[in-house]
Amino acid sequence: IVVSQSWVDAKFGTVANGLLLLAVVYSFASHGPLSFQREYSDAIRQRLPASQDIPTIREADLAPLLRLVQGYLRAAGVVGKPQVRSMRLRFVGRIRSAADAPWMPFVAEQHSFFDSTTRLFWMRASRGGIPFDVLHRFADRAATMRVRVASLLPMVDAKGPDMTRAETVTLLNDMVAMAPATL
Repeated sequence: IVVSQSWVDAKFGTVANGLLLLAVVYSFASHGPLSFQREYSDAIRQRLPASQDIPTIREADLAPLLRLVQGYLRAAGVVGKPQVRSMRLRFVGRIRSAADAPWMPFVAEQHSFFDSTTRLFWMRASRGGIPFDVLHRFADRAATMRVRVASLLPMVDAKGPDMTRAETVTLLNDMVAMAPATL
């Protein structure tokens, strides 16, 4: 078999072009219109309220609550402060799937809207240099969690009553621990 010299020369360019194509596809998938990060950002923009007056929490607002909750809110210093309509959190950390699994570094952002009972959570983690994108969405009384490998390949698509219960508890926990004025 005779291999033409032009193929021998071209194969190196073909490999370089293939790697470049993979980089472009990954960049588009992780930041483009179909990315979890874009979906997260679009959902936030849809929910951000127009500028408006925010009422102050008064002692009378606590009256319908259980005494224990009233005491907690007073101790948290919410009386006299503006009502909390939303919160945004950013974190950096590490996570693992099991006690004996290796740690994966991650960056995450969460935006919660308390007037519409919505929690949006986006995370990018990596293991062995392979990125994983995660999007949790709790809105309209239903929750989903989706995970993609390298922003392209679906790995998890969880939804249903168990997921909704778990996200409801997470939102309540966030309210108690990080935004007690929302109670």
